[in-house]
Amino acid sequence: MADIAKAISSIEDYLSAGVSYPFFLIVGDDNYSIVKDLLSEKLNNHFIRTSCKCGSPDKRPNIDVLL
Repeated sequence: MADIAKAISSIEDYLSAGVSYPFFLIVGDDNYSIVKDLLSEKLNNHFIRTSCKCGSPDKRPNIDVLL
């Protein structure tokens, strides 16, 4: 759980820094749901699923619409 708290803290620092470079966070299967829920709750983030931007179930996502 300490690693998860450190990851959330790092994300908070990144978001408050006002930088424009990407931030990558890699989370294993065991902690994915925990980290996603914490991000949603603590940082008030809304997650956008790429699959929601597909024209139909068998189409690739429209990246322009996603952005």
